Amino acid sequence: MNKTKSIVTYVLVGLFIVLMAVLSFVEFPVGDYDYHGYANTIKLGLDLSGGVSAVFDVTDTDVSKSELEVRIEGAVNRLSSMLVSKGYTEAKVSYDMSGTYPQIRVEVPDVDDPESMFDLINRPASLQFVDSSDNTKVLLEGRDCIETAYVGYNQQLSGNQYYVGLKMNEKGTKIWEQVTSDLTSNGTTTGTFTVLINGEVYMDKVQVSEVISTGSGMLTQGGNTGYTYDKANEMASSIQAGAFGVTLNLAESRVLGPVLGENAIRNGLIAGAIGLGIVIAFMCIYYRKMGIMASLALMVYTVLVVLLCSVLPWVQLTLEGIAGIILGIGMAVDANVVIFERSKDEYAQGKTLINALDIGFKRGRTAVIDANVTTIIGALVLYFVGGSSIQGFAITLLISIVVSMFTALVVTRFLIKAALPFDNMDGEGYGLKRGEVL
Repeated sequence: MNKTKSIVTYVLVGLFIVLMAVLSFVEFPVGDYDYHGYANTIKLGLDLSGGVSAVFDVTDTDVSKSELEVRIEGAVNRLSSMLVSKGYTEAKVSYDMSGTYPQIRVEVPDVDDPESMFDLINRPASLQFVDSSDNTKVLLEGRDCIETAYVGYNQQLSGNQYYVGLKMNEKGTKIWEQVTSDLTSNGTTTGTFTVLINGEVYMDKVQVSEVISTGSGMLTQGGNTGYTYDKANEMASSIQAGAFGVTLNLAESRVLGPVLGENAIRNGLIAGAIGLGIVIAFMCIYYRKMGIMASLALMVYTVLVVLLCSVLPWVQLTLEGIAGIILGIGMAVDANVVIFERSKDEYAQGKTLINALDIGFKRGRTAVIDANVTTIIGALVLYFVGGSSIQGFAITLLISIVVSMFTALVVTRFLIKAALPFDNMDGEGYGLKRGEVL
């Protein structure tokens, strides 16, 4: 590489860092569109954006542990679907079977109305369809049969045109077909059923006009009259929550305001900036030109990690996640230190500057890869075994490790090679000295 190519290389790397930093954090208008920076698109966890969290004890004792876990998994999936359908796309629902009672944890970040959220996730858990003429005759159990309930729109309905739609699972489809068949074929019955939630009448005398074999259903007020959207939405949520399959008792709840989250973000950014500045200063003073190149690589690392956190769908940044990113800076520096110290040993033994750097990168690469692979394995274990907060740390740590390996082994080496045409003989400028092998 000659001096001209080296200058072009540094200009391009500098432009890349500046451009990515601007696109990441700076807001500016683009025609009729306001660009807000891709860093602002990073999904934030509960501790950073504010929101609500709740822990529910599952108190069912009439089934085996394996059967209960199956029901809990179904309840988690249904609860997740319900929250997503209400617009809470960043909600996280998980469960833990290790305590006295199994527990389901719900975390919903960025909630404007905590009370309505607690009302939504703390709906009743017992849902039954019974014969309108005899409320003791259970036709269908919600927890066993209903897969989901939703709000639908039908222009053919008079007045309000929203209805409550039902979708049954495989078992429910067969039972629903039999129920609708019985209600429409017996001329002495009214052809209606009643919806009970926790044993109380929630929807009375719901009419059945035909046999339904598709596992679906459309609930209206009767005749051809629909509901308002708010009423249909409330009823669909109650029916869906009543089909969770387990009995939920609220054991713990808390609300985190957005001000606390903003303070956490600000303090995390300050800590990261201070740490990055100290590391860069140390590297530049101790390793000189090699340290300067490593510092440029650290800047590349920073903008790449921010970019990946904004585009990867499974990243939800938490305080623990910020710690994972900062730890990644340390891992990147550690990789450079291993390589640079190896290069110092080779130069002290009499190798030329170019050979010492080349051997340092080649021999140091194995140690760097081994150390980072073991950390990657640890991060994967944390992700699959740990709770939601630990998972946030594991994901950002995993991203940081992969990017730090790339910047240390590829970017730093490329930048140092670009510096050699300006001075490929003087090891002093690179922090190297003769005859100092330890």
